[in-house]
Amino acid sequence: MSKPKITIVTACYNAEKTIEQTIESVLKQAYENLEYIIIDGASTDHTMEIVNRYRDRIDLVVSEPDRGIYDAFNKGVRLATGEYINFMNADDYFSNESVVEQVGSFLEQNPETVMTYGRVQAMDDENGHWYFRGRPLTLQEYRNGDMYPHQSGFTQKKLFEEFGYFDTRYKILADKDFTVKCIKKYEEFIKFLPLEIAVFRLGGISSSLENEKERDLEHAHIQLNHFGSIPEKLMDTINHADIYLTQKIYMVWLNQLLLGKDRIIKKIIENNIRKVYIFGTMDNATRLYHYFSGKDTEFLGFVDNNPQMQVKTLHGQKIWNPNELKIDSDTAVVISIENPNTVRVVEQQLIALGLSVSNIFEWKKLLL
Repeated sequence: MSKPKITIVTACYNAEKTIEQTIESVLKQAYENLEYIIIDGASTDHTMEIVNRYRDRIDLVVSEPDRGIYDAFNKGVRLATGEYINFMNADDYFSNESVVEQVGSFLEQNPETVMTYGRVQAMDDENGHWYFRGRPLTLQEYRNGDMYPHQSGFTQKKLFEEFGYFDTRYKILADKDFTVKCIKKYEEFIKFLPLEIAVFRLGGISSSLENEKERDLEHAHIQLNHFGSIPEKLMDTINHADIYLTQKIYMVWLNQLLLGKDRIIKKIIENNIRKVYIFGTMDNATRLYHYFSGKDTEFLGFVDNNPQMQVKTLHGQKIWNPNELKIDSDTAVVISIENPNTVRVVEQQLIALGLSVSNIFEWKKLLL
């Protein structure tokens, strides 16, 4: 009995900051029966320059436009000649040089296995915090909404041929959809390997927040499609999405302030803004006022649609009627309002008053 051929697929796009570590972690693997494929989505940065430095050691490189990460994965699967396939993206890397060797030995000793997975070290590059993801899962736990980290998975190619590859209608969780299809039929042949497979970069909490609503909706659709119901916890998250998102963004802000990574003022300066109004007079407006008071920006006052507020001051600062605003090219209105629907209304109001989109900033987006 010989160790199975394993194909590693790396999908990437504009990954110049991390791709080299991923490539080196694959090429340093001690496992001999290994194939490496890189699928690049026509990067416009220096990603391909880095890839080309290793091209003579990579079995296949494709660089062309794609329709997202799962389209790239499907290309890799179709090109793969290995019996098992692992997806190691450009933000992730193998934990050590013997990982694939250990997985290959396990598969050799357990040839009935159609899919195996282990643990990953989930790393937040923003604050240095990490934790483990990955544990043994049953079909019932998938029904409850769980999923193993895809970086740790090794899947027989024949499963992709049987179940029709990743469904590219899903932009974030097609791997969950595919895995559920597999476990519903082959649960006893899908095995957990108690091994740390990879390091998975979270990229900071903000990167996941940007797509959180879409991810939760995809997850709900997958659960409903496969199990006929949506887990209560997931349903609660969807129903209170705006509240949860706002709470998490406040944590992002605190994290940035504690770590000295001041993203708000950085974005303000990058847009050549020197003077700031704050739209709104609730608690968050006060937080933003104290924040800007300590920065190299001129604070021009608060803005509110309520006539009763417009005859008052807040922190000794004038509260303006929106119609009275004097906006120059270096002046911004920062919307402090938390409700996203109200934010959209205010944005349209300011645009109707002649403000340029480039002079209007929602406070949440300054943090992401």
